[in-house]
Amino acid sequence: GRLPKSHDIQVFSISKDTTLGDALFKLCKDHIHRLYVVESDIGFPQVKAVITLTDVLQLISGVW
Repeated sequence: GRLPKSHDIQVFSISKDTTLGDALFKLCKDHIHRLYVVESDIGFPQVKAVITLTDVLQLISGVW
């Protein structure tokens, strides 16, 4: 298969201070299924967690 070029990939991120409501808005607005939680405290972005749409649905439904 063809490997994607760097300009073919768009990464969506939020900070650890982003509210659940803002994260949900971004997931819906951008039609995406995951958000990367990043911190930039040490000078460059570092991924700390990944929040998926499934994670949010499990949280809201009480399955989690």
